[in-house]
Amino acid sequence: MKPFFLLLSILAAYSASGLESKAFLQTWYDEARFFEILGFLAILSCLFVKPPSLQSPSRMNGLLAAFVLLGIASSLRSNLPLYGLIEVTILCSAIIVGTWLGRAASNAPSLKIQIIAIIATGGVILGIRLATNFFSAYLTGDGRGLSSAWLPFIGPRFFAKAATWTIPLLWVAPWLTEKYRGAASAICTIASVATWAFVIGTGSRGALVGLAIGMAAIFILFGHVGRRYAIHQLLVAASAFALWQVFAIHFDISTADRIVTAGLSGRESLYTTAWADIHSSPLLGIGPMQYAMLGRHPGVPGAGPHDFPLQFAAEWGIPAFLILCLLIVRWLVSFAVKIRSEVLQGLQQDARIDLAIFAGAVAALVHGLVANVFNDPVSQLLAVTLVGLSLTPKERQRQLAAGSKANYFLASVTSAACIAGLLASIALGWRCINPSPEVQQMPKFGGTVSPRLWSQGLIPFNKTCSCQQGERPS
Repeated sequence: MKPFFLLLSILAAYSASGLESKAFLQTWYDEARFFEILGFLAILSCLFVKPPSLQSPSRMNGLLAAFVLLGIASSLRSNLPLYGLIEVTILCSAIIVGTWLGRAASNAPSLKIQIIAIIATGGVILGIRLATNFFSAYLTGDGRGLSSAWLPFIGPRFFAKAATWTIPLLWVAPWLTEKYRGAASAICTIASVATWAFVIGTGSRGALVGLAIGMAAIFILFGHVGRRYAIHQLLVAASAFALWQVFAIHFDISTADRIVTAGLSGRESLYTTAWADIHSSPLLGIGPMQYAMLGRHPGVPGAGPHDFPLQFAAEWGIPAFLILCLLIVRWLVSFAVKIRSEVLQGLQQDARIDLAIFAGAVAALVHGLVANVFNDPVSQLLAVTLVGLSLTPKERQRQLAAGSKANYFLASVTSAACIAGLLASIALGWRCINPSPEVQQMPKFGGTVSPRLWSQGLIPFNKTCSCQQGERPS
């Protein structure tokens, strides 16, 4: 399994780097989704061929089972059951892959370091690419590249989603090596300053608040290691702010002005519609992935509520939402306790790695309050690989329950169902990227519309899915 987990981390690093292939799929965003599903398929196929023995029953396993069953029930009663079931299987696949990644990392400690190093490399590539935009603007006197450097991510907000995960990794990356720590620290600092500068430049208030809350939580919770992280990030952020301001003033770039802009950027109508959906179907919701359907919102084609908790409650229902909240809170608390224990025991490398994962997760969760952070493949890949590394079982849980035919059968059936859902996702997504002449992915606003599974909403509706001229909703 180790080679497949390393493959998954390489795919996550590619997604975070923003490197854009010109000859593969329609956009870099499509490639990230395709690679995400490819990685999941590889790991789930191994689990299907050689199913593991399941753990003995526990409360958390029962909650997960209830969560999945609620998702299935919600999907079956929705307007688009196939798309709902596909989202359920993608989420199940992410849970399974993340869980077994944590188990593999607990059995092979070097795997955790290797995966962090690989994903951090993606962050370094991203940061150095962004830094070259500053150098290019300085040398050529042309600042137009500074306002379009995040284009591979489709939009500034989606770039900020990736940055909330990569910025903490750039802090921990130099500590993974002894021989070249000085050079690695200099490179990662440059990449971190450039990434911070562009997060500020995008005006992404959600990402900035998320990173700030992550720093504050770490400063309070994790002793001297947490204070070092927070001080480092404050210094880097201050340097990045000064860097962006110098270039923004010189080249008259105003994209960062959104930071001090009051209001919700037009999200009020989205929130109102989502609350109405929750009220109309509080128990099972309107169905997973239903907001990916064009025309769901009046006046805002294909947009979700731009609030992850609100969207999840509206699509999956309140009971599933409460289970998800319980699972997230339990993970955050247990992970924080684990990091504090590592700090007290002097396990510096483990503490730094886990602290960086914790910081990225907190920033992403806070950012999710004003953006659909976990809907896109970049965030999903990073969350699965990084959070998965934190899911190391406790010592008393490392011994699996004695295998039985029923356990093996259930594991095989679960893996097969997830594989079927992922294959259906590729089939429908490919139709979205390369539609046949008779398929209209974007009919005129108000008509019968097709959901855009591949991008799950408004994200790159003018790039990811083709439509005929004049059919794009205004």
